[in-house]
Amino acid sequence: MASALVVIGVFVKRYYLVIPGGSYPMHYYPGEIEGVWGAIGPFRFAPVEIVLSVGIVALLGLLFVLGLKYLELLPAKEALAPSEKPIATGKE
Repeated sequence: MASALVVIGVFVKRYYLVIPGGSYPMHYYPGEIEGVWGAIGPFRFAPVEIVLSVGIVALLGLLFVLGLKYLELLPAKEALAPSEKPIATGKE
């Protein structure tokens, strides 16, 4: 219950920070930009931004794989003795 209230509180706090700023925009360029969000224009990603984004995703993937290998996050597989055989269920 407490964790759910904390999550709700975070969303309410973000709401009170973001919504008033978007509701009453400051007019930096009066007469040129109309509407709350301003004029819609093209946005192109720079090659540096693309390489940086791919690098961050690759680093996170590497950390995930290393965590699986060295931190033993997955359940251990039990080794069967040579005399033991897996039980056949008949559904195979």
